[in-house]
Amino acid sequence: MPTVPSTTRGQLTAEYLESCRRHNTPPIDTVLQQIRELPENSIGGGNRAPRLSLAECTLSGSAAVDALEALLRRVQFRRIKVDHASIDDEGAEALFDMIEYYESAMVLCLSGPRQFGVRGWQAVSRMIKKSAELSELEISESGLEASHAPVLARSLRQLTCRLRSLCLQRAALCGEPLLCLVIALKSNSSIRELRLGDNRLTASDAAQLGSLLRLNTTIHLLDLSNNQIQDTGAGHIVDALVEQAAQTPPSVATSPISPHHCPCSYTLLYLVFIF
Repeated sequence: MPTVPSTTRGQLTAEYLESCRRHNTPPIDTVLQQIRELPENSIGGGNRAPRLSLAECTLSGSAAVDALEALLRRVQFRRIKVDHASIDDEGAEALFDMIEYYESAMVLCLSGPRQFGVRGWQAVSRMIKKSAELSELEISESGLEASHAPVLARSLRQLTCRLRSLCLQRAALCGEPLLCLVIALKSNSSIRELRLGDNRLTASDAAQLGSLLRLNTTIHLLDLSNNQIQDTGAGHIVDALVEQAAQTPPSVATSPISPHHCPCSYTLLYLVFIF
């Protein structure tokens, strides 16, 4: 017999409107519409709702985000998308700290220009380190500045990092920001998918990624589509994979003397190259 939620969509709408009044901020119309469309069994933590879109919302300052707590404390989402939203350091700190505290998302997408700086990225870093449920982070359509890359990279070094997929597309990641990422990922054992499409990566950047693959054997998919690594860069990647294969002995399950041996059971790294 389905569980009856303790809070209905109508009650949640009223709570959000009251929260906006208390924080002296106008309600976000698209958030109100999404509350009205929530599956009833997602209110109160029974099941995750499919997604919350904060596209083109004004989230500067803490008031608008603090008002969202009325929603985030009641509903968890599979995906939260912050798409071309106006969000500064204060808003970013409030939002990412809240997502971490309430385990609000399994996938977080940040796309478009960002107004927040180091404080906002520190909040992203804390969220990655502390969240037990966040498994995918997508950052796209705006450059990751050289001063912000180390802040993000620090969270990827942690043994507590649980991300399985990291997507940094169209993030101007070439050069120093990529180097910060590579250094951090060399000791990361959780990330399985690394998507770096459309970053203007060059052959020298591919050499850095090659150095990563020589040490990190847990990445199973590497997307380098729409970059400029050319044949030389592809060679760096292939050489690294050959070295990795030579240095990684087969596990007990894949050993020829194991009763469970299967010649196709070795871990594969899927590469995506589109020049």
